[in-house]
Amino acid sequence: MRAPFRQRAAVLALLLAVAARAEAPAPGKDEIVVIVHASSAVRRLDSAELEAIFSSAQRTWADGSTVVAFSYAPEDLLRQQFDQTVLRMTPDQVSRFWVDQRVRADRRPPRQVPDAVLAVRLVAKLPGSIAFVPATLVNKDVRVVAHLPKDTVVDP
Repeated sequence: MRAPFRQRAAVLALLLAVAARAEAPAPGKDEIVVIVHASSAVRRLDSAELEAIFSSAQRTWADGSTVVAFSYAPEDLLRQQFDQTVLRMTPDQVSRFWVDQRVRADRRPPRQVPDAVLAVRLVAKLPGSIAFVPATLVNKDVRVVAHLPKDTVVDP
């Protein structure tokens, strides 16, 4: 006895969905890159420079212009991976760090954006800006200044 067409179509759709999901990269496994505006004089940043920028210890670029750093919500997996690699902190440690920085040093965390697509758009439009994004989102309007493969920082 043959299954009705609708049942077969539903099973096929389910199998295709499972297969597509299995081929998609796992969150946090895509290489992270750090980007700046395409016109920026910055060509590369090392781990110490990234830590200074994303901890707000460095607030200006070498030319004196203001650094505008973008990050994501604390629960974002990309942010957690970046914070672990660059700041060498867990999400709880990062939260405590920013409370302490606001009280003691009047430092603010990077501006929070909802997703990496918006971060790329903002960096492309705002000279002096910097963000970390999945490498797959890089375009001609931004410059890669660091790569973060496998929890380390390397030159572009």
